[in-house]
Amino acid sequence: MTVEEFTKAKSQNKSIASYATHCTFHKDKLIELYCEKCQVPICHLCLRSNHKGHAVIDLHGAADRLSNMVEDYIKLLKAKQSKARQSKVSATKHSEQLAKQYLQQKHQIQKHSQETIEKLTKIIKQEERNHLSKLKTDYEKMNEKIKREMRQYKTTEELLTSTITFINNLLQYSSAAQLMKTSKETTNQLETMMSLDTTWNGDNKSLPQFYPDDITLQGVLGTFQTIDVDSAAHLMKLEKTMGGQGTEQEMFDVPLGVSINTCGDIVVADSKNERVQVIDNYGRPKSQLQFTEYSKPVIPIDVAVSVDNTYFITDGTWEGNRGNSQVIVCNQYGKVIQCFGKTQLHNPRGIAINHNNGVIYVVDNGAHCIKLYKIEDYSYIKSLGSWGQGPCQFIYPQFITTNSEGCLIVSDGRYGRIQVLTSDGVFMFAFSCCSNTFDWPRGITTDKNDNIYVNDGKHRVQMFNSKGEFITNIASGSDVLNSPRGIAITDDGKVVVTDCTNSVKIFS
Repeated sequence: MTVEEFTKAKSQNKSIASYATHCTFHKDKLIELYCEKCQVPICHLCLRSNHKGHAVIDLHGAADRLSNMVEDYIKLLKAKQSKARQSKVSATKHSEQLAKQYLQQKHQIQKHSQETIEKLTKIIKQEERNHLSKLKTDYEKMNEKIKREMRQYKTTEELLTSTITFINNLLQYSSAAQLMKTSKETTNQLETMMSLDTTWNGDNKSLPQFYPDDITLQGVLGTFQTIDVDSAAHLMKLEKTMGGQGTEQEMFDVPLGVSINTCGDIVVADSKNERVQVIDNYGRPKSQLQFTEYSKPVIPIDVAVSVDNTYFITDGTWEGNRGNSQVIVCNQYGKVIQCFGKTQLHNPRGIAINHNNGVIYVVDNGAHCIKLYKIEDYSYIKSLGSWGQGPCQFIYPQFITTNSEGCLIVSDGRYGRIQVLTSDGVFMFAFSCCSNTFDWPRGITTDKNDNIYVNDGKHRVQMFNSKGEFITNIASGSDVLNSPRGIAITDDGKVVVTDCTNSVKIFS
């Protein structure tokens, strides 16, 4: 054959270019058959011996069948090869992101550490100034007293010296008649001089002793938290929408604060309808609480429920609807137990209860602060905060909640941030959303893990961990939420939100 003939013949019949393969048992015979039972190639003589009665097919047919199967596997392997290549690219990108995340967190830790050092240094320096100031005050006060005594002793010494000189002169130069003539005055003068105090008492003349002490740090620099991607990385699903604008039961007109009572029912401050509505989690009405015995209409802004199912309702002002600037305490049937705060509150908004220390916290939007009351007798304790943008300063604060440690978490309205304080009102930290600042944050709550949920005017509910670090969006978009206001979390982890569509929405 010429090369061209060989190439042409090979394209028509692959066996032409194959090496001749002889049978293992019959060396002079070519392999032409395939035993399916034994799965080995054989020659024709093998049919009479080792493979007698076995199922046998043509060798080329068996090879074609195997080739087709292998080609199918090759397609699958190529798909896996492509997937492995994509996974390698994804893993490479993730490795790069991980390195970037590592550097970011390293920088964050170093920055936070430096800020903490500066904060501690500032605190210690302030303590140093306080101690030095006290020491200086004590020293100057005590030194001035000693100097006064020194001047007194100097005067006494001069008086005694003058008297001694006079008496000596009298004794030396006076006659008996002259001496006795002045005896009375001389005796009085001597007795007066003897009565002078000339003994210095050095007791209690030393400064208070300073005893160095160790600085005790409370808490740690920070913690690492692994976020459950399956549960936190996706938006929650809108499960149910309840209500709509109206005055009948199940309908709302500007619903604001929302809470969950001890029975698991949803308690809504239905402000413009001047009532509090209680509905179950299916949206069925259970009761409505209305209060008509006051000089002005009651405008419910927020409601907190105590462990004994007592309702604490802030009666304030919202968008021109003016209430009585008070807190109404009532049972679950609407019977009023007490009203308080009318002499201190300008415009109450959010309310929260800390049963651990027995304190009720009321956000006073009009006074830009938080007012504290005792839960046992509703008496006023004190005010926390003032107007401003610094720590524990507020500009139109909105709502408030507490976490498992009793810390206060406050939505600072106009300044677009969340402030976290201790139960005594000591500033801990503040945070904003992942895209700069919140747009008038309003409703705020925490879950059983102390994660923080925040509503704001950008039609979203965002979730943060207890340190204020962003985790995920729970719900987002005006098609789902319209300027959400109040927020609460049910015992089974569902998120309940009121918004500007005059509805109560449940996300799960």
